[in-house]
Amino acid sequence: MVGLRSGVTALLVAGLLLATPIVASAHAELVLSVPADGSVLGVTPGSVLLYFSEQINPSLSEATVTGPGGETVTAPPAAERLIQVDLDTNLPGTYHVTWKAVSDVDGHTTSGAFSFTVGEPPGVAVTTATAGPSATNWVVTVARWIEDLALILAVGSLFILWLGRRDEPLPWVQPELLLVFGVALAAGVVVVTGEAVAATGASLHGVVTYLTTGLAGTARVTRVLLECLACLAVARRAYAVLGVILIALVVALAASGHAASSVLSVALDSGHVLTAGVWVGGIIAMATLRPPDGWSAGGRALLTRFTPWALTAFAATIALGFVQAVLNVGTWSALVTTNYGRVLIAKSAAVLLLIPLSLLAWRRRSPHLRVEAAIGATVVLAASLLAAFPLPVDSGTAANTVDLTADAGLPHGTDLTIGAQAGQTLVGVTVDPGRPGSNTLTVYVLSADGAAASAALAVSAFVDGRTTPLRGCGDTCRGATVQLAGGDALSIHVSGPEGGIASIRLPSLPAPGGTALLDAALARMKNLSSVTMHETLTGGTGLPTDVTDYEEVAPDRLMWTEPGGAAAISVGGAFYARETAGAPFVAQTGHDPVSEPSFAWQFFPTATAVHLMGIATVDGVRTTVVGFFAGEPGTPVWFRFYIDAADQVELADMSAPGHFMTQSFAHFDAPLAINLP
Repeated sequence: MVGLRSGVTALLVAGLLLATPIVASAHAELVLSVPADGSVLGVTPGSVLLYFSEQINPSLSEATVTGPGGETVTAPPAAERLIQVDLDTNLPGTYHVTWKAVSDVDGHTTSGAFSFTVGEPPGVAVTTATAGPSATNWVVTVARWIEDLALILAVGSLFILWLGRRDEPLPWVQPELLLVFGVALAAGVVVVTGEAVAATGASLHGVVTYLTTGLAGTARVTRVLLECLACLAVARRAYAVLGVILIALVVALAASGHAASSVLSVALDSGHVLTAGVWVGGIIAMATLRPPDGWSAGGRALLTRFTPWALTAFAATIALGFVQAVLNVGTWSALVTTNYGRVLIAKSAAVLLLIPLSLLAWRRRSPHLRVEAAIGATVVLAASLLAAFPLPVDSGTAANTVDLTADAGLPHGTDLTIGAQAGQTLVGVTVDPGRPGSNTLTVYVLSADGAAASAALAVSAFVDGRTTPLRGCGDTCRGATVQLAGGDALSIHVSGPEGGIASIRLPSLPAPGGTALLDAALARMKNLSSVTMHETLTGGTGLPTDVTDYEEVAPDRLMWTEPGGAAAISVGGAFYARETAGAPFVAQTGHDPVSEPSFAWQFFPTATAVHLMGIATVDGVRTTVVGFFAGEPGTPVWFRFYIDAADQVELADMSAPGHFMTQSFAHFDAPLAINLP
């Protein structure tokens, strides 16, 4: 019988290794950011978007963007799984993003950081920081293991006590229940306090909000209260009441984690802890007992009673663990590409090594109860550590959250296309085939709130004053068939508080290609020894307009000033900035050398749909207008260049999501001097 007990025990411990963690937490993981970590952009995005794997707490989650000059912008969640930080600057340099997300499902906190760069030449390294585990995280992880182990042991101890009182009582079966629940209470207080501090930064108001928000918050408080009641019940020897309290405590433990997302998940987690507690907790509890004449004699009766229950609990735990594994890991790919999956693989490898040793001990009938209990405790430790890893995120989560590419309605190939703004909404008009007569008119509309919000916009079009009915062709797309003659006046009306009217004049049709002139202008601007630029930037009608003046001198000198007196000077790797006029310049660290002159357009992919749009005069200079499309997934951009006879860009208009910018250039190859203060 002892040999049977040893073999069963080994198999049960192996089963726990294969099963999922006690209370696994998916956390609210960052699944995608726009811009992406390490991006090199030609223009600052209108908004930095962070998409998370599950709903986040709107009161405790936030993201902060720190610009090149040290200015910061912080924003709370804009939607259930989205934090959106709006930017109204276009200063070149590195932007650092830090974020903290408190899951509204399980209350767990994740944080991180990443960077992107505006106006730096390709090849310049971007310093990226990712938040590692803090001291609080480690304390919580250790305390969680202690609490998990104590509760597993509590279930096993109470069960062993019940077995010892059945039929012929075994008076020596007296597990230390008060000590076990006392340890669970102390560790539980540390876990809940640590999680609250990690989520709120020790703000009293934040802690109260954290512990009273949602099922997970309430379950944390309830768990600690139940651990207090359990200690009181043990002291009064009210074991029947203690059993009810312990079941409620296990349910509260499950509801404190990711299982809070559904009743089914709470039931699975609760069942898993209870069944694992019966056999693993029972093994550990028995290891603390001292039967008369040893286990081979006085303890045989308890082993006999325990074995069938342990087998049943083993089967139930494996079944529950398998269901949880399928729900948590999801795919074979996630098993090998995520930390969570790799830890499960490592645990399975340990099982492959453990099983032959355990079977050998079983066949030789030489059990080592304390060793097996230690293995059980180690397995609980591994389960608690695994709970600190995020569950694999469904590869479709990001796509289900938002249409990140938002490409419905964008131009392709050689289409004639023009960008504009309607209030705060980005508008792009594309005509195909771009010849007199019947044309397909495609209107691209991108709300400041993203592609999904664009679907709800009411959009109407007018051609030379005539209403043109539009049909939907996607969240960001409207289309129609129209008759065009060339030089037509288009008017796109977008409803809503962020909408407005975009007025567009088409060129003569067919519009000649402008690639040769554009290439000549790009080459000329790239080879300038110096230039000045006056820039205006806005997020749309009704929003502030930022004005910045730049002086750029090859190979690595740049100075910019703003109307309020804020300014910065970059020479090589040295960078100095001031906040107001008259204030001293202060040296800044962490800046890489910049290659000057540099321009917003050089950081976008190759221009497409390049056409000559007509002739215009800029500050008395006759220019040829070239329009083209550029951008990348999630960042569509339209440009119009006003190019003079010397192939110099006198004026550049840009229409991008949340960024409508005009840049005027002067002092081409002038003797400009930029020196450090």
